[in-house]
Amino acid sequence: MKIIRQILLLTGLVVFGLCGCSKKKPPDNGCVLARVNTSVLTCDEGRALLDQYPPGSTTLAKVVSLWVDEELLYLTGLKNDFHEDSRLLSTVEQFRRFQIGDAYLSMALAQGQSVTRDNVRRYYKTHLPDFIRDTKEARVYHFFLQDKNVAHQVKKILKSSSSGEKRKELFSSYVVDVLTVKKGQLVSSLDNAIFKTRSRVLGPIKTEYGFHVVEVLERLKKGSQVGLEEVYDEIYQRLLNQQFAQNKVAILDSLRSNTFIKINLENVQ
Repeated sequence: MKIIRQILLLTGLVVFGLCGCSKKKPPDNGCVLARVNTSVLTCDEGRALLDQYPPGSTTLAKVVSLWVDEELLYLTGLKNDFHEDSRLLSTVEQFRRFQIGDAYLSMALAQGQSVTRDNVRRYYKTHLPDFIRDTKEARVYHFFLQDKNVAHQVKKILKSSSSGEKRKELFSSYVVDVLTVKKGQLVSSLDNAIFKTRSRVLGPIKTEYGFHVVEVLERLKKGSQVGLEEVYDEIYQRLLNQQFAQNKVAILDSLRSNTFIKINLENVQ
């Protein structure tokens, strides 16, 4: 437990040592969000901390509260001389060295990475066996409703060939997108309706969650070829990862060739 507490305190020491959010004195005309003894969080610093989170995931009040908690731990750690602990100082230095090196590597890799649509298309064509369906799939529109009568109305609109405007309003109201589902992925009642019948519009199908209405756009057989657009993002990420690995090796090889390095493993008994 003592080691865990030291690690937690170390995190606080490192964070505040790097971001420099704590100040003895704010600017003369500065806006102050919070104080902990002589430490100050300015309005600009508070907004900068908030910007580190995904939009809408937290509030400024929560960020300030977290800053206060971490500042309390930091200051208490200083009072107890943790900033002079040799093991902690060594770990902080290792962390600092890693962050500096990693920041450089990220910058260098970003400059050398580029995946084009032609790259993705070429990879797809040369790796077609990798993109074969291993089970049945279907592309569907799925409507989930709590009221059975409303579910029947949705089904009626989907089945009608002359309900263009109503269909448009329906999709606008429920914000339904095309889903690709695999056999065995859904609850059995939905799975059986989609994959064991040939009907285009299915439902209402009752489950413990409510009523489901499904419009099947396409049924795809096991062993059929998966289209490029379906796997585009997957291929893009594969190529990006490949480039990352190759460029990292090239960067390190270049650094090694221009740096004096001597390793004496024989000195280790």
